[in-house]
Amino acid sequence: MAIEPERSADNSRKGFDVCSNVEEIPFRDALAVWVQIALNSFGGPTGQIAVMHKYLVEENKWISESRFLHALNYCMLLPGPEAQQLATYIGWILHRTRGGIVAGTLFILPGFLSILALSVLYAGFRDVEIVKHLFWGIKPAIVGVVLNLAVWFALNTIFGTVTQEQLFRVRLLVPVWSSLSIPSLTIGAFAMVLLFRFELGMISCIVLCASLGIVYHLALACLG
Repeated sequence: MAIEPERSADNSRKGFDVCSNVEEIPFRDALAVWVQIALNSFGGPTGQIAVMHKYLVEENKWISESRFLHALNYCMLLPGPEAQQLATYIGWILHRTRGGIVAGTLFILPGFLSILALSVLYAGFRDVEIVKHLFWGIKPAIVGVVLNLAVWFALNTIFGTVTQEQLFRVRLLVPVWSSLSIPSLTIGAFAMVLLFRFELGMISCIVLCASLGIVYHLALACLG
């Protein structure tokens, strides 16, 4: 559940939906969490973002759901790896320069070492039967991780309110249908048509949909 933060008197923190006691988060605790995130970040950027959401939003509640989504949207528009940019940005929010440096560095280090080890394993032993089975099991697991974040991101973008329910010890995301955003759903469907039917480039698609968002909100402002 997102936490409504108190606004700090520090002007540099205004506008950041972080927890009200962000100044009290020990750097040592944040370092331990970033290490956990780094060690559990698999499945490419989508899986890595899901891990960050779990530790930063759900478990520690150091940043709100809305701020996490806004930061993710901005990072996806920037060139470069959005997952690392997101980690660096949130690290900076929590502990400024040292937080950003530590979060960004730790985020890529274990992944780099893991990929290096897996690359050596695959290059040297890909014809060994047990290694084939290993990679056969990894692929569907990664698909599950990616789908997990895709569903979470879609629900929180299209619906204004998403609740969490427990069913047989399984946490489910349940959207509040009255909070459905028709404009968001329309633009999302439009983007899918552009990408899959007309094979429009990703950058062009993002620019076009962003322009539609600007036009829509300008029209609302004029009508209002």
